[in-house]
Amino acid sequence: MRPGVPTTVPHEAAKRAIARRGFDEFRLHTTGYGIAPGFPPSWQENIQMFPNDAHVLEPGMVLSVEPPVFVHPERLGARLVDNVLITETGNLVLSQISRDLIVR
Repeated sequence: MRPGVPTTVPHEAAKRAIARRGFDEFRLHTTGYGIAPGFPPSWQENIQMFPNDAHVLEPGMVLSVEPPVFVHPERLGARLVDNVLITETGNLVLSQISRDLIVR
């Protein structure tokens, strides 16, 4: 994710990564969206990482990247969320949480 890249590019990259792991049929809707003030009816910024979105990434944008995978028959799902700032030269992942599996 970097300036000048259409929002469809990270969406397609997430789709490919999920498909490579055999979960494409369980991938749902948007890969993420812009974080900024929104107005009814959506209450969120209209930038979506989704097919056919016309937005292009620009410095200063902050996006929530959260491609969901939900296996309906087993009622299991995951949505790992990262907040990403688009910088002049690329991006900065703002999320700092560990991705290690925690077993208790």
